[in-house]
Amino acid sequence: MDMDMPGMMAMGWWMLLWGVIGVALLILIVVGIVRLARSDSRPREIDPSPPEDGLYRRYADGEISAEDYLAQTRVDHKHAD
Repeated sequence: MDMDMPGMMAMGWWMLLWGVIGVALLILIVVGIVRLARSDSRPREIDPSPPEDGLYRRYADGEISAEDYLAQTRVDHKHAD
């Protein structure tokens, strides 16, 4: 009977090892699903300023003339339609 004891202990350690691996795998799956769900719920980064704002800043800074500003805004609106 003493001869069978070391074999039984080895089997116990393997069962414990596979149990730990199974729990770790389950945790990784749950964490992955949670991260995937959170990444889909985040709002996408949107350019806060439309192109007209950049054009207006250039006009306000004196980089372009009033005629250029008006011509560019007309061109932009034609392409938007």
